[in-house]
Formats: sequence, C-alpha cells, structure tokens
Amino acid sequence: MVKKAARKRSSIHLANPSHKRIQIKLSRKTLISLRIGIIFLLFLILIFIIKSAFISVKNAVWDGENQLVIAYEFNNELGLVKFDPVLREALIVSFPSDMLLPLALGFQDYRVDKIKALALQEHIKLGQLLKDSITQSIGILTDGYITGAKGKDLKLNKLIVYSLFNRSNSNLTAWDKIRLLVYVSNLKISEIKYYQAANEFLKTKIIPDGSQILVIDDNVLTTFVLQELANPVFLQEKLTWELYNATDQDGLANNMRRITANSGFDVIGIRQALEFKKTSTLYVSDAKKINANVRRFAEFFHFPIVVDNSITQRSDVALYLGDDYFIKYYTNSELY
Repeated sequence: MVKKAARKRSSIHLANPSHKRIQIKLSRKTLISLRIGIIFLLFLILIFIIKSAFISVKNAVWDGENQLVIAYEFNNELGLVKFDPVLREALIVSFPSDMLLPLALGFQDYRVDKIKALALQEHIKLGQLLKDSITQSIGILTDGYITGAKGKDLKLNKLIVYSLFNRSNSNLTAWDKIRLLVYVSNLKISEIKYYQAANEFLKTKIIPDGSQILVIDDNVLTTFVLQELANPVFLQEKLTWELYNATDQDGLANNMRRITANSGFDVIGIRQALEFKKTSTLYVSDAKKINANVRRFAEFFHFPIVVDNSITQRSDVALYLGDDYFIKYYTNSELY
C-alpha cells in the first residue's frame, strides 16, 4: 500500500509540470487576446475622436478669420463678447442687473436679472434667447453663446475653458473653443477691452411705481455699436440696401434697419411691401453682388438669395421680411 501510494504521489508529481505548462500556454493566449482587445478598443477610440473632430470642424460657428460675437452668462451676469481677428482685439460688454433688455420671442422688455428665471420657466434655452435678443435689441449679429459658467471673476480664457470642458452650455463646437482659446491667449492685455453698458448706451427711466430702471438710449447705442461692435468688413461694403416689410406687423423693417445699419451696411430705404410674403427673401440685382458679406448675412437669418433686377431697381440689395421672420423672432410659438 505504501508503494502504491508513493507511485500515485509520484505520478501526480510528474503530472504537475505538464499541468503548469498548459496553464502557462493558456495565460499566453489570454494575454494575446487582451492585447488584441486593447488594440481594437484603442482603434475604436481613435475612430470616435476623428469622427468627433470632423463633426466639430464641419459644424464650426466661427471661420477663424472674421468677427465673432457671442452672448454670455457668467455667475448670473449677462453680456456679450466680440472677438475680432481683423482688428486683433476682444471686447466685453456687461449688462447691469437693473437694465431692461428687449427680448426676442415676444417677451418684450425684461430686467436682466430676471431673464434666466424666465428661460427656466418657459423651458427655453437661455443662450439662444440671449443670442437672438442681443441681435434684435443691440443690432449686431450674435453668432453664439456660452451660459452657465461660474468663477470668481470674468476672464475670457476661463469662460472658454469652462465651455470647452462642458462645464457650461454653448452652441460653439470644440474646434471653435480651441481656436478661441488660442486667439485670446495671444492677445495682449491692452487688446482686451471691458465696457459697462450703463456707462456707454443706457439711460435712467422712472417707471410707474417710482423706481428707476436702465433702458437703452437708441441714439447713443447706434454710435457705440458703429464705433466698437460693427463688423469692420461690413463697414467697407459698398452695396446699398433697401428693407421691405412684407407682413402686416408694424415696425418690422425699421427694427431690421437697426441690425443691417449697425452691422455696417448702407441702408438707403425702408418701405412697406405691396404684397405680403410668407417667406423672407433677399434679392440682389446681379449675381456678382452675392459676395461673402451678403452671403454671411443671408445665412445668419436663413434668408434665401434670389437674383432679380426688377425688384432691386433702387438698390443693390432688397430684403423682404416675411411672416417666417416675424414668427421666429417676435413670437413664442417656436420654442428653442
């Protein structure tokens, strides 16, 4: 029995090295499989990064060469920022909390410190509301927005970094934010200007309850915008514009005049159209006059461009504002 047990132990002992070799072989196969899996995972991550980068570049708001204006909300402070590579500067205009800002979507005038609560109550994007409202009330094409950023004090690089790492809300792509961060980092302190709207284009108004509020002084605003915010490329434009109100809504063309004129275009007339139109259209007298500036303005508002010299007899460009424009910017029937 002792000999049998010894032989049994011996056979077991002899079998162990072979068993270990099998285990080692299995471990090597597992290691190879893990390596293949990791390589495949890295490949998928690379594909995702390339795809995201492509989408970010394709959907970029900023071309990196011309003026970019964004609305911002930082620590509940509202305002706008202009980035201008042509003039090599950045400009920040902050709105005081007791300022009345005319809002888009038919909300009329609202105190700046109440706008965020309004957006939450109406379930609309604060950034998009600010973007459209600043375009309409200040009269400057506002391309994007960054909202929800927080910090000790407002610095452009911090604002962009917060947005880049998704710590705020924005319609800018990652490609936009990276280029803006590089652009701002290369600016000198003297090339970044800070303005308080209260000191530039607001005036005091006494409301019925006896309290005071700050409102926009239109004449002063026009001067400020043309000096500080108007697109320098648009200011060099030689084409003449006429604006037509093709709706039954009073003042529509006059309000658009603020935007076109403050943007830098030469508006020579405002008229009521003889016929109403459902769709806004931008007419030019000659296809050669559809330059980059006209195209950018049309694309901003999604206006189709039509060549028709019978409509543009008095000007190079004739803009007919239809019901679609009124509905988008002056009613709340389309929630963002």
